[in-house]
Amino acid sequence: MSTRPSREGWHGWDEYAPFYDWENARTLGRRDVPFWRRIARAGGGPVLELGCGTGRVSLPLAKSGIQLVGIDRSAEMLARLRSRALRAG
Repeated sequence: MSTRPSREGWHGWDEYAPFYDWENARTLGRRDVPFWRRIARAGGGPVLELGCGTGRVSLPLAKSGIQLVGIDRSAEMLARLRSRALRAG
């Protein structure tokens, strides 16, 4: 049995929050949002987004009328989501 502490994948997201949108805009753009919108609409009901982060996917889905609940473990990511949602109205 190993005595090393286990590393969980959620560590570091608070520190990464300021860079998340910037990096994804350069690597993914918004090319994946139409895919997630189609999947959400096909489900025919409310959507639960686990790890919603800064709302990169959640906000466009919500703007298109999809009922959505997002959760995230990172308080910094959620703070950015709240700020973006307020600016978007």
